Amino acid sequence: SKPRDRYIVQLANKGTGHAVGADYLIANGSTAAGKNGTGYSLFGTLKLPFGSYTALARLDQWDPDTTAANDASTRYIGGIAYELFKGTLVLFDVDRYRPESGIGSNTVAAVHLQVKY
Repeated sequence: SKPRDRYIVQLANKGTGHAVGADYLIANGSTAAGKNGTGYSLFGTLKLPFGSYTALARLDQWDPDTTAANDASTRYIGGIAYELFKGTLVLFDVDRYRPESGIGSNTVAAVHLQVKY
């Protein structure tokens, strides 16, 4: 069995009205065949200056085997949330998934309700 090593670097900042972050991953020996992968994620939220709205965005990129062609993927997520009252949000977002091969691209729009108690 080959060793599987994971290295992750994470950075984040949260302030009054915003949050941003980034992750970077290196995966050595990510399968029994010993493939090596890399990827990153960038994300953020921003409270908008009007009403109780927050914008959000995220970008993920993942290549599970850096030596193989057409196996990487990219995901884009963007949306806007409205806080109905403390701890309760309605979120509209669009999630776009694009594999490097072009096969299986997908776009989904969704409405979510978040309730914290």
